[in-house]
Amino acid sequence: MEERDFKSEGGIFTFPQLQAIRFTLNYDPPQIGMFYKRSPRETKTHLFLVQLNNLLLLGDPDKITEVLFQKYPAFLNEAVVSVEQVYRLVAKLVDFLHSMVSQLTEEGAKEEVF
Repeated sequence: MEERDFKSEGGIFTFPQLQAIRFTLNYDPPQIGMFYKRSPRETKTHLFLVQLNNLLLLGDPDKITEVLFQKYPAFLNEAVVSVEQVYRLVAKLVDFLHSMVSQLTEEGAKEEVF
């Protein structure tokens, strides 16, 4: 039988040896995914996926990153991943959202002129 190496803290399970492997970024719908292993010995990878639809409305990558670290401490903590790395991913999504809004606004203005 497989030995489980996790504990419950405040109603959430934590994995003391959690290792982030890589991140994914999806723009539509806006999501950040983290592939991870629960321990260095584990061969199977898992996916932690965060939907950012409503959080992106904050518009501030600093605030969004702060909320993510508060909301998902079992996966997003400085022992597993740096705040700066998550910030860069969030900033890319916010920039993309701003560019899409700008593009739609410009297209709407062009239609009003003609």
